[in-house]
Amino acid sequence: MESSSKDIKWFSLSRFLVLKFLVAAILLAITISFTFFKITKKQLINSSERYAISIAVNLQDEIYQHFFIPQRITLDSFDWTNSHQLATLDSITSRFLKHLNVLKINIFSNDKQLIYSTNRKLLGVFTKENKKLIRALQGEYVSSLELSRDKPDIEHDVHSVDLLETYIPFRQLHNYSSGKEQIFGSFEIYQDVTILYQQIVDIRNIIFVVSFGLMGVLFIILYLIIKRADKLQRNLELSVQKHTEKLEKEVDNRTSELTDKTNRLQIILDNVPSAFILLDRNFKIKASSAALGKLSNYNSEETIGKYCYTVFGEGDFCHNCPSRRALESGKSASVVKEKKLDNSKIQYLEHTSIPIKENGSITSILEIITDITERKRMEKFALRAEKLSATGEMSAVIAHEIRNSLTSLKLIMQFLEESTKIPEKETSSIKIAMESVYEMEGIVTDLLHFARPRAPKFVMKNVNHILQESNSLIHYQVEQRQILLDEKLSTGIPECLVDPDHLKAAFVNILLNSIEAISEKGRIIISSNLVTITEPVLDFFGDQHINVKLVEGQTVIQITFEDNGCGIPDTHIDHIFDPFFTTKTSGTGLGLPMTNRVINEHGGVITVESNDGIGSIFKVFIPYRDRNE
Repeated sequence: MESSSKDIKWFSLSRFLVLKFLVAAILLAITISFTFFKITKKQLINSSERYAISIAVNLQDEIYQHFFIPQRITLDSFDWTNSHQLATLDSITSRFLKHLNVLKINIFSNDKQLIYSTNRKLLGVFTKENKKLIRALQGEYVSSLELSRDKPDIEHDVHSVDLLETYIPFRQLHNYSSGKEQIFGSFEIYQDVTILYQQIVDIRNIIFVVSFGLMGVLFIILYLIIKRADKLQRNLELSVQKHTEKLEKEVDNRTSELTDKTNRLQIILDNVPSAFILLDRNFKIKASSAALGKLSNYNSEETIGKYCYTVFGEGDFCHNCPSRRALESGKSASVVKEKKLDNSKIQYLEHTSIPIKENGSITSILEIITDITERKRMEKFALRAEKLSATGEMSAVIAHEIRNSLTSLKLIMQFLEESTKIPEKETSSIKIAMESVYEMEGIVTDLLHFARPRAPKFVMKNVNHILQESNSLIHYQVEQRQILLDEKLSTGIPECLVDPDHLKAAFVNILLNSIEAISEKGRIIISSNLVTITEPVLDFFGDQHINVKLVEGQTVIQITFEDNGCGIPDTHIDHIFDPFFTTKTSGTGLGLPMTNRVINEHGGVITVESNDGIGSIFKVFIPYRDRNE
């Protein structure tokens, strides 16, 4: 991990707080100043309202005492168009208001008409939408600021100063001595508060500036403290970062080393043909190597967490399970299991289980699964080669001794047969005996051919011609059993270096076995093709265990003999090429072993596939060789 302090985006508390504190200071200063302004404004209105109410009460008494009573009129009978009455009322109000801080007085009737005003231009105006007037006519005292820039309550009543207007109910005394009052109008008193309002605004601004200044001083002090803390924090983070980088580098190096070791070990395990499986005590798969995919229907990743018997068994604990025995005994255990593949071949798997101990107790099981099919096959071939070698030596000895005796016996029988002294009724018995001698001579000849075969004589010849000659030799048996002989010989097969006589005898042996396996009206299909081997094929022959191997990609001539006869049982199919193995009452069991020997001498291999009761398929693979090889 490569990094430096320049690449790190440090968290700065001072940078984080500077804007937020500034916004908070402004909001707090505005809140304080406007709260003071609101309180002061309310106090101004309340004070002026009390002042206006006292003026209105006293003025109302003055008007009653000096205007309504002397003039013997009421507010209902007051005529605002009468100049004499207006002049009298003006003199009373001006004398009363001479030393008071009142800018203007209006009087409204109950029908919201302005019937008196110190501003004569406004007389007679109706203000029916004036909500403050409506509330006053209902008995409330209503005050509000009307600034010079605001729209006036009465149209055309424009003023250049800030006013405090107060609406006060005008009460008429029906019985002045009784004190009973009735509201029949309203006073509107205007007070000039321009200077006072401006002073309040100025004080608000001063409070805002002072509050903001105090907050600024506090901010500077706090900023310096936080700046110092930021520096200490950064130094600490740098130190922690250096230690972290050092630790991460050590961890990366160690992890890289472990990964390399693990990868090397995994590569080794994945390239070993055997599959390695690690099981826990409950037989669940913890890990496995890549070879598991070749031995089962799962890849190594899919098996993690699965029970081993679901991968290799049939959903239940396997019979004679080596892992269970290893867990119970604490010792290694192994077993060989047979697995039938889709192509009807048998695969042999050797399971070896090794208990893994930690602190004296078994914590897991290492199961090693090895495909030993090829080893089994090699063992079978080696055993067959040993049998062939021993059989050949024994056959040579037996054939030599029996042949000498048969020669003497045949001479005697021929002498008796030609003698005229033998009665005629005994002649038939001598002929039967001679036939038995000839038959025994044939068996001895087969033994000698098997024990000391003639060296092959290779010539260039087309295998199809040899097959046709072989077919003609068994033509009589085919017709007798009413068997259909179907030839499917490829025309593209070139001449090859072979021993025609040996191959012809081998092909005839295979055909005779097919004929004997068919009861009647069966079918034998003979085909030939030039093919390329897709997977290696091995075999052995001779006393020296000579290895015959057809490699992948090699060109061979494939001859196939397919019949629909009785087939070969599974218990017999592994032994049909063993000497003297036969199920026939009159057979010697040497036909197929000799056929196998001939094919091997040509560097080829013979295989058999059979289903009991359905039929058999013999395949002969002969490597293509020309005259130069």
